[in-house]
Amino acid sequence: MRTLLHSISPFPRTGKAVTETSRTKPKACFLPHLKKNPTLSLKKHVCAFSTTSQDEISPETTTFSFPDLKNFRKVNKKKLTDAYQLFEEMADKGLRPAPSLAKNLIYSLCSRGLVRKAVRVVEIMLSSGTLLSESICTFIIENLSNIGAYEYAIQMLDEMEQRGCTIDPDAYHTLTMFLCRQAATSQVWPYLDKLIQKGLAPINSYVIASLLEAAHLQGGADLAVSVLYQMLLKGCEPNLVCYNNILTAFKKENRANEALELYEALPPHMKSNLITHNILLNALGDQGRWSEAEALLDNMMERGIMPNIVTYKVLILVIANGGYPDEALEIAEELGRNGFRTDAWCFNPIITQFSSERRLDMVHKCLESMDRWNCPVNSGTHRAIAVLCDKNMVEEAFGILESLRERQGVNLHWFYGKVVLPYLCHKGNTFEAFQILTKLSQVGYAPNSQTVSSFVIGLCMEGLYEEAIEMFEVMDKYNVQPDVSNYNKLVSGLCNGGRTDLAILALERMVIKGYEPTESTYVEIIEGIGCQGRRDLAGELLKELYARGCVSEESMEKISLKFCLADVAV
Repeated sequence: MRTLLHSISPFPRTGKAVTETSRTKPKACFLPHLKKNPTLSLKKHVCAFSTTSQDEISPETTTFSFPDLKNFRKVNKKKLTDAYQLFEEMADKGLRPAPSLAKNLIYSLCSRGLVRKAVRVVEIMLSSGTLLSESICTFIIENLSNIGAYEYAIQMLDEMEQRGCTIDPDAYHTLTMFLCRQAATSQVWPYLDKLIQKGLAPINSYVIASLLEAAHLQGGADLAVSVLYQMLLKGCEPNLVCYNNILTAFKKENRANEALELYEALPPHMKSNLITHNILLNALGDQGRWSEAEALLDNMMERGIMPNIVTYKVLILVIANGGYPDEALEIAEELGRNGFRTDAWCFNPIITQFSSERRLDMVHKCLESMDRWNCPVNSGTHRAIAVLCDKNMVEEAFGILESLRERQGVNLHWFYGKVVLPYLCHKGNTFEAFQILTKLSQVGYAPNSQTVSSFVIGLCMEGLYEEAIEMFEVMDKYNVQPDVSNYNKLVSGLCNGGRTDLAILALERMVIKGYEPTESTYVEIIEGIGCQGRRDLAGELLKELYARGCVSEESMEKISLKFCLADVAV
């Protein structure tokens, strides 16, 4: 059997840059390794994140009581409001709250979305000298984090510490995890950095791994390495998942040399993980360093680290993306012949590359190969075919998609309206989706409001905000009546993209057209203004809309906490 790399001229050693002229075409497809690999193994990493049980608040001597709220999840709102008002009245008279009943009030308020009132109860208890239990501290921080009130949560933690409360590490970990989940879409690093600088070293490897991933999203691989260094100085012991996150960060920035250096520095017991080697293979392949990738693969197998289907998918991806789809297809074919269970993700990158090269015959060959090895197509396959549209081959792309639809025996509107067009839009391929929609209009297809929403979301994701607004003119062209959901998607997309000015114009257009904005429409506008730093304006608008009944009490409380709007009445 032919080999892939034996005739490739040597690449520079690790540490030297790989120039474009030093790249060499792989002649085959890492095929010899398939014969050496008798088994498949994928080591799964499962990390658990546990929370503490809820303890009672330490009782105080001078207390008052109010209506029983033991079944706090079933308490009606009027009874809950009465209890809260009585709580405030008694506190104003200098009476100390009964800890157990105050605890139930906090749980009840949070269960009904009245988090700000719950925070007010906590503040009253702290000012009265009541020490909160660890479980209450964790509970209120979790609720603040859940609504995005990160700044307020950190202030609350500071206040609890100053009042002498014992803070469970889970409270800090909970806040850290919520912040990490928002790292891809929000500038949350100042809050995370403040937690780190306070000396709150995450002792949970799962938390550290999430923190490193967030650092990469917010500041690149260098920030992630800096955070890892700080964690090590604080005595933390990152596990392999943490180091894999750093390796992945280097890979995404085409810094294979640094990834290899980090790998060499790992303890011996961390160097036998298949996932780690897959990341390194990906990093080397992205830079066209085939000889080094093959050497790494040989070394893996000599040490008993056998490649699995994921390893070969990585190789297929980097070889196809590197401009060698024929060689990548040979790997996929050989996988099938050697009994590996292949799927669409083995072939999608190959089809994508063939489509970008306008090699229609090879696109068909890939689809035939998928049939031969019982690999059903998926949305990724549709997207790969749609690349033809970008190469002025709309007719050909539409013909292939139609053949796939007919073979599946599905309805035209369902196939394109529910599957193809939404997926393309959500993946940043709205241009290709528009071309397919134009072709569809020639065969009697009319987009519905859901299709329009997909285009609005996709255009906003790509930063094409004016074009997203123009989609409503497209709806007029196709005689499609927009609905409130379409406008809400537009307002949401504009606000998330920092274009609250356009969102307000969209709201005006919505009202002129006779549509009644929903509460979510107003909430998106207010939060958009707040995220742009205009908290004063956000507070004024919130008060006005709340007074008009356009925004519920629950939403008012969440927004006021999220942006620290102290002057908005509770």
